[in-house]
Amino acid sequence: MKFKGMGCFVVVVFLLFFRPSLGWNVYGTSDGHCYVQWLYTMLGLSYTAGCPVDSTFAPGIALFWWPLAAVASAVSWITSLSHYLMIMIAIGLSSFLCWAIGLRLYLSWFRQAGIPYWGMLFVLSIPVLYYSTSRTTWSHAGEFLCTTAFFFSLHRKKLKPAFLLAALGTLVRFNNVFMLFVFIAAVLEFGQWNQRTHRKFILTALITCLGFTSLISYLGFVSGYHGMTVPILMEALSLNRLATVLWGSDWGLLWTSPAWLLLLGTGLCLWKKQGPIEKACTLWLTSHFFLVVAWLGNGSDFSYRYLIGSFGAAAWLWLFFLKRLSRSWQVLSKSLIFASALWMTSITWVYRTSETLSPQFVIPDWPAMTPRFQWKAWEALLSLPNHWQAFKLSALGELLCGLGSDAVCQDMTYFTLPTLWTVAAALGLGLSLFFFRNTIRPFLSNIWDRLSLQKKASNLS
Repeated sequence: MKFKGMGCFVVVVFLLFFRPSLGWNVYGTSDGHCYVQWLYTMLGLSYTAGCPVDSTFAPGIALFWWPLAAVASAVSWITSLSHYLMIMIAIGLSSFLCWAIGLRLYLSWFRQAGIPYWGMLFVLSIPVLYYSTSRTTWSHAGEFLCTTAFFFSLHRKKLKPAFLLAALGTLVRFNNVFMLFVFIAAVLEFGQWNQRTHRKFILTALITCLGFTSLISYLGFVSGYHGMTVPILMEALSLNRLATVLWGSDWGLLWTSPAWLLLLGTGLCLWKKQGPIEKACTLWLTSHFFLVVAWLGNGSDFSYRYLIGSFGAAAWLWLFFLKRLSRSWQVLSKSLIFASALWMTSITWVYRTSETLSPQFVIPDWPAMTPRFQWKAWEALLSLPNHWQAFKLSALGELLCGLGSDAVCQDMTYFTLPTLWTVAAALGLGLSLFFFRNTIRPFLSNIWDRLSLQKKASNLS
């Protein structure tokens, strides 16, 4: 996909899928409030609403929000606009930009594998669009970008940025510590340990990985994450929970992420045929599958969000197996990815448009049952009123309402924010992507090339 087409696609997705009433607000319990509190702390401000004092939420996502939030704070100070509203707009736009940039990286990554459009379909099969357009104050949009950029760097055999991204990804969500293990596997596979110029960096990186792993192991086995430790989770494992995660719940993985399950099963069955990176990726998927089976439900109102970080590892495994397995496996995997992309995008579109499609949580230890929500979603997709309500909730619907369209504004329950910010956000997204492509990216590439030439010159001397 060319950049112009990419920019148009991103703007269309923003206008249709972004929900200003949700994406520019903090709602729910402590999670979103705690992440926003980290941002306020980095800005030198105070924010105490809704976050427990003994919170163990990771601080990394606030780093993704900080640039636009700093600009928003300055604009609020200059114009006397609501500071809270400006910060929420900055968070919402930052989260969506994380999704858009991640999509761009997938297209570049898969283009080098000869299947660029499958990169877009793979992204749409990940249940992250909802967390980039509605529940934007959670960490998953930044997690998605971080893991995507990490594997894109590994694909290009750039270990230094990969290490930095692995450390950042672990700080975004602690369960992404497997990024560090994949990095270590890449060091072994690429053989750069034998190169004298890289030994200092790799030694420093390995010591840092050991430190991160020790801290997170202490959190997981001793102090606990929100009071939960690995031994407690292991006691909770049961066949009933396994059935709930696979097919028994409203978000069963067989209905929402069948390709992810296929890649997990393939990785485990073909363990001996994989390299170090692929084995680390398989362990990553296995650990996250264990997490969603043992945890208390799905932890959110949309899909199994704990798996989002591992989809980058799943993409790496998919590209690895595409070159080595039979034609029938390739057709099956592509069919599942296409079906998941279509289905997850459709659910994201109609979600929260009626009482029957209100937030759906998975309660632990439910008996195996028919996934009722999946049937409700099918019914909603065949219902024009649900599509109309989804349109009214979108950024484009709010824009038309602000321009005076009574048909759109009628019974507009969620219309709360000024139209000006929707227009500015849509234009800003397109311009920022264009600006990044034509200005910032060449500038950063030029700096990187100069540093590389200076390093080569110093090595020769």
